[in-house]
Amino acid sequence: MKINQTIIWRITDQKKGHDIQSLSLCNSLKKLVKCEINSLTRAQAWIKIIKFVLRKDKIQRPVLVVAAGHRTHLVAFMTKLLLRAKSLVIMKPTLPIYFFDLCLIPNHDNLRNNNSVNVIRFHGALNNLRDLGRHDELKGLILIGGSSRHFNWNNEFVIRQILEITEANLSIQYSLTNSPRTPKDFYTQIKNKNITNLNIFNYSNVPDTWIKEKLYESKNVWVTKDSVSMIYESLTAGCDVGIIELKEKGNNKIYKSVNNLIELKIVRFFSKKIYKKRKIIFNETDRCAVLVKLKLLNNNQ
Repeated sequence: MKINQTIIWRITDQKKGHDIQSLSLCNSLKKLVKCEINSLTRAQAWIKIIKFVLRKDKIQRPVLVVAAGHRTHLVAFMTKLLLRAKSLVIMKPTLPIYFFDLCLIPNHDNLRNNNSVNVIRFHGALNNLRDLGRHDELKGLILIGGSSRHFNWNNEFVIRQILEITEANLSIQYSLTNSPRTPKDFYTQIKNKNITNLNIFNYSNVPDTWIKEKLYESKNVWVTKDSVSMIYESLTAGCDVGIIELKEKGNNKIYKSVNNLIELKIVRFFSKKIYKKRKIIFNETDRCAVLVKLKLLNNNQ
């Protein structure tokens, strides 16, 4: 370890969505703080804690522990308790909020006490995208989700909207990809439409970086309403984002989150063709990293 370098433990439950959020935050912190990020599974973190308590291992104690996912919360709390590290969890914790030094909680998570001093609220999901200024007005991207506990899926309803979008913008060449949640017959049905300005890709046949690269180059992006992470990643990449409508199952938190973006005129439905363009730089990860530094790490620099 370099002198004056802050040790940060990133505890992972090895779920992709949680890993993206915690790793993105840590990468943003590295731009603000001289730090070394140690990524540990829950088991690896427990072993280090136990060895430290039994005095069988000399370890460099972390200054901060970052955890995402409910299964990581207990080990994060014990790291705070036994190793005297500052603790940060992403998403609403199962343990009481006051167990942690800081909780980063998305607005769509229901939280009774919004005024807690150790809570930072953010929009959507943290991610590692940026607006690189490479967007092409003649390139578009359509991101398809699928079956969800929050929305009813209907192939015909979704395909009808895609046909309207592509026919209304014939000068734009669109790329479309599905996802693991997309019904298998959707891919066949959309291929059979033979839409001239639409290239269709199966998610299983493209590399992991494909969507990120498409978001960097595509100015016009359409996302099905169930895919909240993709909506926020598209916004963070600086795209003009439209929502492909789905029938919601009640007034759920995802429905509220996306509708809030629509009300703020940050995203649009196709049926509402005219909307006020964003005048903000949408980057929740960097904003949260600045606040984490101010609240937890300023004394270590």
